[in-house]
Amino acid sequence: PGLFKPECCVGCSFMRQQPLKEKKLNMATIHRFHEFRFVIHSNDHDPAHVHLISGNGNAKVHLFGTGGEPEVMRVSGIPQHKPSRLVKEVLEDREVFLKWWEEIHGKRENNDVKAE
Repeated sequence: PGLFKPECCVGCSFMRQQPLKEKKLNMATIHRFHEFRFVIHSNDHDPAHVHLISGNGNAKVHLFGTGGEPEVMRVSGIPQHKPSRLVKEVLEDREVFLKWWEEIHGKRENNDVKAE
């Protein structure tokens, strides 16, 4: 058995933005940090990234952004001081998150960024 254990969350903002026919998407909660769930959507796109979801907001963080470091791509409803701490959390567990991404989406060429 693989790592993929979907946890559906119809209430997240990502789901509200999708057309009705696509709302049957699975999400894997791969990590929890304080009030945030770190999620990978089963029908998502490259590059490898995680969605961070809480009751008050959400963010999207690429695992390998500019310069190879995690990069916040979108933030909504999260206090200004939190995104930097969330990026540190992504950096600390990035290898595990990448394994989850590859378990769900398969290994992709642009996921091969190596830390120096």
